[in-house]
Amino acid sequence: MRAAVFAGQPFNIAIESIPVPVIMSPNDAIVQITASDLCGSDLHTYSGLVGGSLPQWIMGHEAIGYITEIGSAVTTISVGDYVVIPDALTTGHFSTTGPEQLAFYGSGSPDVAGGLQGMEAVNAELKSDEGIVINNMVMVTRPGSGIGVIGVYVAQPSTPGAPLADTLSPNITFPMTYFFFKGLSIRSGLVNPKTYAQQLVDLISSGQAKPSFITTAIISLEELPDYYARAANATKSRCLLTWTLLEGTPRREALPAYDSREILCWVGPESRDAVLSRRCFESFHKDLMELAWCGLRSY
Repeated sequence: MRAAVFAGQPFNIAIESIPVPVIMSPNDAIVQITASDLCGSDLHTYSGLVGGSLPQWIMGHEAIGYITEIGSAVTTISVGDYVVIPDALTTGHFSTTGPEQLAFYGSGSPDVAGGLQGMEAVNAELKSDEGIVINNMVMVTRPGSGIGVIGVYVAQPSTPGAPLADTLSPNITFPMTYFFFKGLSIRSGLVNPKTYAQQLVDLISSGQAKPSFITTAIISLEELPDYYARAANATKSRCLLTWTLLEGTPRREALPAYDSREILCWVGPESRDAVLSRRCFESFHKDLMELAWCGLRSY
């Protein structure tokens, strides 16, 4: 099959033929992709900042498609089910978001083709953002004073594109006393798809949410290297890739457009099993794809 491959050279993506994935674990599932997209976090790999331990890094970590094969231990999804592979997934030995976000050796590797290796990298130029956020939280409502419009505006850069040097200093003054009395806390992490999946699917199915408006191009796999360059230069934002299903791909019988009762599931690397089954509209490919990308963070 064809895939977008990063071989270690920055700003160079090649479209190559790679082996078709096979079931390696009883908890595995094979998905025939119908659509995926170019995510902003892919640009970290594209620029050489993030990569895999294998010589070939298969690009992409957000997709939708049909289950074509499942392992012997998979019980919550079936061949032919329509699934969404979300981007916000956590792997590792330790997890603060619950056991459902924890991956173990032997249950799947981020280096396998089609693995869910979504990640965000922050370089040295962005370290100051933490200080800006914390200081703004404290200054807006410090003890003994109200929200002052002048004070709020003073804390902002004077002109767009030219932030004040002292505001963006790598060194920040942390007002620990105010932070303590306000009862503030700091935490971070990716959104757990299970928490919001049902609500988001319902919003898209009802037509209330249409996140596809941010899609700027629908392209083929062969066009992807050019669109990586465009995305890196900020001339394109969200690009949606579509595939033609292989002949014989198992799929549940669909009803007419806008009433396609396919089964929508969420799959994760921690078990390769689905964690949610809901009605979805097959005709909403773009909306469904953007659900995998931004819906978890935007709705």
